[in-house]
Amino acid sequence: PGGIGLFGSFALVVNNISGPGLLNFASAFQQAGWIPTTAVILVVACLSALIATMLCDVMARLESRPGRQEFSSIFDAVLGRRWFVATQWLYFLNLFAQNVAAIVATAQATDMLIATVCGQSVALDLAARGLVTWRATECASATACAPFAESSEFLVTLGYGLCFATL
Repeated sequence: PGGIGLFGSFALVVNNISGPGLLNFASAFQQAGWIPTTAVILVVACLSALIATMLCDVMARLESRPGRQEFSSIFDAVLGRRWFVATQWLYFLNLFAQNVAAIVATAQATDMLIATVCGQSVALDLAARGLVTWRATECASATACAPFAESSEFLVTLGYGLCFATL
């Protein structure tokens, strides 16, 4: 009771590690070719396995400490409180950056859907204090199309508003 459990922890870690990058694999293979992309994936996998093994080894050596050992607490035990705080901040910033990127991507996809289905999407331009419209036909390139890319940097789009409303 009161915890996410082993399966929940595993699902969250796999989602945070592979989720955002997995969508770019096809593009990486297409642009760089299969040999360099496969080589990089294998090197990263080997390094990840080595680091995970070292982390498990440190956790096993710290088993005598009371309480549950987590990633940052290992830094506290081995390198001191300053490194513990630093890893906590870095972990927080990593999760924050991933969430911001996911929110922006979801809002842009929602704006594209609205523009495709309804003909256009709208946004409130906070700098100019007015409404801006965007049509899917404004995309010059099908590979790199971002709604409202030519508009102000201070927008609240309909897609973002719908994403926010689902919270």
